[in-house]
Amino acid sequence: MTLQTQPVQLPLDDNLRKQGILDVSRVKDELVILANNERRFQIKLKKGQTPEDIAKLLETELDEPLGRKLSQYITGFICKPENWAIISINTSKPQLKQNAKAGSDRYKPKYHFNTFEEWQVSVESAYHNLHKTVDDNIPQAWAAIEFILAIKAILHIKEITLPYIGIILGPPAGVKTIALRLLSGRVYTFFTDRFNPRSMISHVSPLPPGMKEGDQHLLNRMKNCFVIAPELASLLSGREEEVRENIQLMTRVADGQGLETDSGLGHKGVTGKVMFVMGGAFVEFSPMVYGLLTTFGAKLYFFRLSEIAKTHEQCFEELKGDQHIVKFQRMKDAMDKYLDIFESCPIAEPEEGLQYYLPKISLDRFRANENDDAIHIIVYLGKLLGRLRLVAWTREYITSTKKTTQEGDKTETIETEKRDYSFNTSLLEDQSRANQQHYNLALAHALSMGRTSIGIEDIPILVKITLSTAPQNRHRVFEELLRNDGILTTKKIQDTLHLHRSTATRAMTELVAVGLVQQDIVGEEHSKAITLENEFNWFLGSEFKAVQEENYRRYHEYLENVNRVANGKA
Repeated sequence: MTLQTQPVQLPLDDNLRKQGILDVSRVKDELVILANNERRFQIKLKKGQTPEDIAKLLETELDEPLGRKLSQYITGFICKPENWAIISINTSKPQLKQNAKAGSDRYKPKYHFNTFEEWQVSVESAYHNLHKTVDDNIPQAWAAIEFILAIKAILHIKEITLPYIGIILGPPAGVKTIALRLLSGRVYTFFTDRFNPRSMISHVSPLPPGMKEGDQHLLNRMKNCFVIAPELASLLSGREEEVRENIQLMTRVADGQGLETDSGLGHKGVTGKVMFVMGGAFVEFSPMVYGLLTTFGAKLYFFRLSEIAKTHEQCFEELKGDQHIVKFQRMKDAMDKYLDIFESCPIAEPEEGLQYYLPKISLDRFRANENDDAIHIIVYLGKLLGRLRLVAWTREYITSTKKTTQEGDKTETIETEKRDYSFNTSLLEDQSRANQQHYNLALAHALSMGRTSIGIEDIPILVKITLSTAPQNRHRVFEELLRNDGILTTKKIQDTLHLHRSTATRAMTELVAVGLVQQDIVGEEHSKAITLENEFNWFLGSEFKAVQEENYRRYHEYLENVNRVANGKA
């Protein structure tokens, strides 16, 4: 092979230029990065290197001088398929299959399995080993990791062509972004710290030197990728008109049919099938955002992390233990091994037209093995989901009552005020799309663990997503309602959830408005109480409670087996 002697520049995006990156080029067998203040970084390129190899080298060289966020952005930029094709030296790398349309080499899976069943066993083992590694280091991160792995697996199922957008909700300085960072640097990931939907179709003119028409569209870079956006504040906060436009664009591309827009420079767009999946993170949405989501069609799905209050002793042990970066690296190593095994499926076929290996697995032939009880539960959840994310507009009103009493010559008038809420709601969505997205995620969750069809163990994550889709106070009150066998008073909400009486009353009114509960006056104090509507009584039964525990059965069986093996060796 003859190395290129002339420098080959990669087309920088606006974000890199704003961050002070002047040039990214391949010069012979080196990747050269020029930054402001006359800083120059050189990375040696070798035959057979993968994007993961380059990502590790970039992390070592750039994290300290440029900062972690910019380092990760540069890594994602360089590992984009179109850029990787320019800088990589891969002629000596073994090939999977020649793609006549793309005319390019494919990356070969790192593991070889003789049978599909052998692969399934290895995936399940690697999955549980990852779970154990997380539990041993940052246990509170596992729920988010499980959710993100399920989203990622959607990208690998051949029959699914509907994009999925999942957003983790949780407190600031928590574990929201850990799961997302664990997947950064893979060849099929598109990592961005500033996701701007208005850049999905760009009308910039003229194009930067070396950029082909179409490459300026963010949507083309998202295509066939797992889009990782750990910071969505710029997308879902700010002025209402800006948030409205962002949500409108996001819900449109979530149909998977591209996007076309017009400006003074003409008509531009991306047409045809555009498949991608997306994982993002945010603290909490405002009521305004929930209203807009329903206005344009609710096509985003949320996963709210549980509130975990650490004890003084737990915080002490964390400080005495290993540094966060050490724990993260252990988890990253376990994640990379799991992903390498998962992506080595022997029955997978490469997605056509790509310059990198994106394995697609056909699961249609396994549908006969689905658990019908699990499918029924998906329908129950779809019905509940529509009610929980229905927009309810409430308005407080005050009624005054005067009562006059007379004793002899003395007259006394007592005036009392009663506060209550009136309400109105948006139209109830058809549950068909929610059912399909729940089905897709359940199937992907099964595949992420090496299984080929939906089972009961894939339902708990759907329960979490369904309940998380409601606004925060409505979500908390409804969960408390289920914990109290479908009956809940205002005082109970105040005492248990530590909400002000007016806030508790508003949340109860919203649940009445969306058709989930009935409201009554009970007790000597004439306190308000809500009761779950009969059509949702399934969520009070033993089957629903058992489903929520099934998720961890396989993991605990795995741990027991590991302990048995360890004791046997001892």
